[in-house]
Amino acid sequence: MVGKQGIANAHTGAEFGSGPQNPRSNLLAGVIVVVVWLVTRAALACVYLPVTTLDSETYLQLAAQLGHLDFSDYIGQRTPGYPLLLMAVGSHFTMLWFLQACLSLVAALLMFRIVRGNGGAWGLAIGVALTYLLALNTLFYEAAVLTETLSAFLLVLVSYLFLRAVRVGMTLRASAGIGLAVALLALTRPAYVFMVPLLGLLLCFARGRHRLAQVIVFLVVASLPVGGWMAFNKAQIGHFSLTSLLGYNLSNHTGAFMEKAADEHALFRDIYLKHREIKMQATGSHPMTVFWAREELKQASGLGEVELSARFQRISGELIAQYPGLYLSSVVKAWASFWAVPRFGQDDVLGPPAVKNWLDGIGKIQHALLRLLNVVFLLSSLLMLFCVFRRYRSGLGEFLPPAFMASVVLATSVVQALAEYGENPRYFIPSQPLVIACTAMALAAFVHSFRGQRDFRRSLGRDTV
Repeated sequence: MVGKQGIANAHTGAEFGSGPQNPRSNLLAGVIVVVVWLVTRAALACVYLPVTTLDSETYLQLAAQLGHLDFSDYIGQRTPGYPLLLMAVGSHFTMLWFLQACLSLVAALLMFRIVRGNGGAWGLAIGVALTYLLALNTLFYEAAVLTETLSAFLLVLVSYLFLRAVRVGMTLRASAGIGLAVALLALTRPAYVFMVPLLGLLLCFARGRHRLAQVIVFLVVASLPVGGWMAFNKAQIGHFSLTSLLGYNLSNHTGAFMEKAADEHALFRDIYLKHREIKMQATGSHPMTVFWAREELKQASGLGEVELSARFQRISGELIAQYPGLYLSSVVKAWASFWAVPRFGQDDVLGPPAVKNWLDGIGKIQHALLRLLNVVFLLSSLLMLFCVFRRYRSGLGEFLPPAFMASVVLATSVVQALAEYGENPRYFIPSQPLVIACTAMALAAFVHSFRGQRDFRRSLGRDTV
């Protein structure tokens, strides 16, 4: 979505804003954001406690292994980004909650800087920041021992660093900073590994004197930590990959037609189908069946976690090759569910029932509004794509920042859908701040573009009188 001339002319985006920035107004915005953050987080702390899930245990396990440098029980299910954060707070969940809340605050301030730095009006910028901070799913995920808050912060940080470097001119230091942020993001949420080639490609078109050197620096800085972890997994579990979960994840797609697996996989196929029937009766859906069947599969086959996931990766690969239509149908469902927006944590609120009911009511309203926001985001992204192609040669101007963010979010939705079908609504959470900022900036750019064309037509009319 971002063309060569568009990135080269990215600085023209500042022209659609409200003129030169006032440091006092920006300071006032920072104070407002911090006050709102303090009030809302303090209020939640009075009625809520940190939350753990089944996924939390796997992150805590890797944090303990990294802390003791003991990998005798290591099975490669998680990357080290989030476990390193757990190590930093000593796995004290209240401290983790506070630190993740601070990350959300910084992300909101960066969102303000993204909008203002790229020509957005003061009111638009602070509205974007406060919308993110006041979303209940942002609030409640901060208290969860899960990667969503850290991933959202890192994704906003990558976007801020990239757009700032494009606006003021790319340097080797900026390329290294972006590369490090992307590496941390990929080592926190492996699905974002696609950001390495994507940003490497986009950097080829950025302004700067030493473009080739900048791309090389970015790729080296981003690839070394990611490649190093993959090499570590190769040495420990025999697989050159970020995690060992790909086979399990793909089975969430192919599980819908697992009965078509070849007879050489009969043991795995039949046990899986038995548990798929049990899960369908219990939940009405088949994704995550492999985790219901995992213990019986390991006992019957004698395989460990890593080998079992590898076996399902092989089975799924064969099924996808033989029945691509069924796989793509499942991918489309997974992609659609990505935009569903999850609700998290309201049921665990402590205190008077009135507080629960009040938060539940707000949560329902916000859930509907965030779903509507996703619809507007998708429609505006399509319209923006049309505008980008029309303005390719003259430069993207104010459309560059939202076009970049839309490209990242859309690519994330596709990559996630291709790899897994299950908790896709939760996988959307890190993208939520970009969706908010992108939609606001895109709509503002459309309004400015429309007004500019209308004023131009009026001036032509006056000239011909």
